[in-house]
Amino acid sequence: MNSIINQLKRNLPSTTLLDASDDGKLPAIQSSILQLCLSSLSNNGNFNSTAAKASLQKTNDIVTSTTFTEITLSLRKLHEVASICYAIDCVSRDLFELALQVLDRTLMTSGAPCYKSEIHQLIKELEFKLGPVSPLLGCCENIATNSETTSNGIHIYETPPSLHEFQRNNLDKSIPCLIRGALEHWPALDSMSDKKWTVDKIREVIGRRLVPVEIGAKYTDDEWGQKVISGKEFMDCYVLQIQQQPLDEEEEDTDSNDEEQNELESHVYTSKESNLNFRKRSRSHSPHDLNPAKRLPSHPKIGYLAQHDLFSQIPALYNDIAVPEYCYLPYSAQTLESEKISTWLGPGGTVSPLHTDPHMNIFTQVMGKKYIRLYSPQETPRLYPHEDGMLQNTSQVDVEDPDLKRFPQFGAAVYQDCVVGPGDMLFIPKGWWHFVKSESISFSVSFWF
Repeated sequence: MNSIINQLKRNLPSTTLLDASDDGKLPAIQSSILQLCLSSLSNNGNFNSTAAKASLQKTNDIVTSTTFTEITLSLRKLHEVASICYAIDCVSRDLFELALQVLDRTLMTSGAPCYKSEIHQLIKELEFKLGPVSPLLGCCENIATNSETTSNGIHIYETPPSLHEFQRNNLDKSIPCLIRGALEHWPALDSMSDKKWTVDKIREVIGRRLVPVEIGAKYTDDEWGQKVISGKEFMDCYVLQIQQQPLDEEEEDTDSNDEEQNELESHVYTSKESNLNFRKRSRSHSPHDLNPAKRLPSHPKIGYLAQHDLFSQIPALYNDIAVPEYCYLPYSAQTLESEKISTWLGPGGTVSPLHTDPHMNIFTQVMGKKYIRLYSPQETPRLYPHEDGMLQNTSQVDVEDPDLKRFPQFGAAVYQDCVVGPGDMLFIPKGWWHFVKSESISFSVSFWF
């Protein structure tokens, strides 16, 4: 760990923050924060903890008060540098979990435009230092809800079609299709490989990392919100819904853990969450494992890791999948932009309301099952899209309980539907409306192209 930290300490002072959008000058407030950052690394490696923490606090305040479209590359770089300075300071004080969380946040907030590889390397060493999360032995892999019945089947390929066949019959005509057995070459689905994705495997990989979680039944609900929590907390409390054991007096934290807990509670992320549009979260932290033998009969809130670029944050998972070759048909490009690959992880019962997207979509299912209903763009008048704001791509109709008095034409809208399971690939053409509901613990990956 010392080698990567020393490398960062050598490189940080020479970081160039300016980019073309800054008109050749850095705002005074950002310039002063940069000096504050670098001063925390001065004096031959002796850290100024106050300066390190203050620089990240000030940077985070600027980011959270700036609209997403106005965040410049220089501000993203500043957030990255400030986060690295504070994380290195935390490492020097043996606050390894806090250092990991600080680095995770800048990956999600800034995208780490300068030192991404170094951050990933440092995170890897911090995870090794902290050790794996405790496994959940005997935990149910597939907690199912009621299965939906399909009535208007989508065209199904029982074996993957050739590129020419797919382009001629589906891509060029914007006709959806379900392809069975299309992901058998993915390590994530190889039952003979230790890379196969299971609930325990995913919990182990993301357990110590921070993830953005949608809280609430649907993003169209007024009470819907987002918060950043640890992967372990997300898996145990929202996906597996396991009851926490009461703390015994002898299980109280040590002084070292208390220091880290206090640091976490008085953390720099005290204003609204960053420009990932996260609402302010209330942290519920405990170092104690949850009891896999006790399951909550019903969790008061639904948690969903939805449309998150998890592979950019945790590259090791990306090695377990492959971009479907069908995604390359419209272009000569050799790669797919990472921000167009999204992950979807949650318990049974999670819902994506009826909506449409501005891209073609190859939707792949790795774990569990999902019911998906599709409507063609021609049915739009019968689907009653929201008229104003950011929800114009979303229907006002609750597909599971439609109000036909308010939306009388919805009942006449023609749809196709299917259930996707592990190894399935669904092609959703650009502009097609889709409603998605998980029937069990589920992990999906979507590829926009």
